[in-house]
Amino acid sequence: PPDVVARLVAPALAERLGQQVIVETRPGASANLASQFVSRAEPDGYTILMIVATNTINQTLFPNLDFHIVRDFTPITSVMRVPNVIVINPSLPIKTVAELIAYARANPGKLNYASSGAGSSPHVTAEMFKAMTGVEITHVPYSTTSYFPDLISGQVQMMFAAIPGAIGFIRNGQLRAIAVTTEKRADS
Repeated sequence: PPDVVARLVAPALAERLGQQVIVETRPGASANLASQFVSRAEPDGYTILMIVATNTINQTLFPNLDFHIVRDFTPITSVMRVPNVIVINPSLPIKTVAELIAYARANPGKLNYASSGAGSSPHVTAEMFKAMTGVEITHVPYSTTSYFPDLISGQVQMMFAAIPGAIGFIRNGQLRAIAVTTEKRADS
């Protein structure tokens, strides 16, 4: 997703700056490779990093990073915000967060939740949910968005998914949305 957003933003940015903008994707190591590359670049304004939640989470998960997300980067602007949505397999008898908590408490360790990997926003959000509610749900990390087939088939039962990735499955009834991670209802 950050690559797609960067490519959507690049033409308008190029027009405003009056110069070419090239998007270079550097995946790997939970976004640490790209962050490290940019942290070592000349601070001349020509190398920009699109930071996502994972970048800030990594600062707490990787104690030996040779850069610091706050100290070594200067924020320029916020491009977008993407809340997570709690989605569940529709076969579960759950329609609200209260029902999810009650079900998880009645069935400790029997609910599995997917994430896009350890330290990802969906993972950290689910762990925060566990800490706040005292429920026992099991983390099943995936390396890509390949979790959707398993979520739809019921091999994993729930996820805190980014709305853009989940909205099609919600709209066609393959997943049930029960809440968003924002104070207000999402327009999607």
